[in-house]
Amino acid sequence: MVGNEAQNIKNELQDHYIPNTIIVGSVNENESIPLLKDKFVEDETYIYVCNLGTCKLPQKETVKAIKLIQK
Repeated sequence: MVGNEAQNIKNELQDHYIPNTIIVGSVNENESIPLLKDKFVEDETYIYVCNLGTCKLPQKETVKAIKLIQK
């Protein structure tokens, strides 16, 4: 997840049991983490659900992101 609310979203995601996942996030544009490169959008927070090098469409709602993760 990337954006101002990344920390809050991380906390929401960690409230759910989601095995075999890695959660990465940043509250600013962070070029040092390749996975987050070019994903920062000013004044927005997006959750990116990625698997095997491919990311699904970014989500703004934690519930929708969890559904994508569980598929």
